Amino acid sequence: MDEQNIRLQQEAKQCVHSIGRWYKFFAIVGIVMASLCVLAGAFMIVASAVFPEALAECPFPAWMMGAVYLVSAVLELPVIIYLMRAAKAATKAVGFNNNESAAAFIRLSKSYWKYYGILTIVMLGLCALAVPTGVVAGIVAAL
Repeated sequence: MDEQNIRLQQEAKQCVHSIGRWYKFFAIVGIVMASLCVLAGAFMIVASAVFPEALAECPFPAWMMGAVYLVSAVLELPVIIYLMRAAKAATKAVGFNNNESAAAFIRLSKSYWKYYGILTIVMLGLCALAVPTGVVAGIVAAL
């Protein structure tokens, strides 16, 4: 099989086009969500500096929660980038019947899912650490 002459069949083109539109939609949603995380994080950090006495009784410092929001926005950036690039490659692959763009679409899709998989494993690991830590903290607080 000649790898240089791969052409997308009509059904495959429709699927790539549809997936590309969904990728673009989720990238836009990701941009909005990351922007809201940055705004919320900045607000919490500023609020903790401006109103320290009002937030003194909070069990979790507001500046720390703000930092968590900012980190989550930063972690979302690669997802947004992969989705936008893949959506652009899908449009180019279908519109111009371009093999390089089709390969880029597949490569970027693979990178997106790989990043999301690694991020999921890391988050599950953090949750696995947080549950026993919370139980121990609750027991210590009850004593």
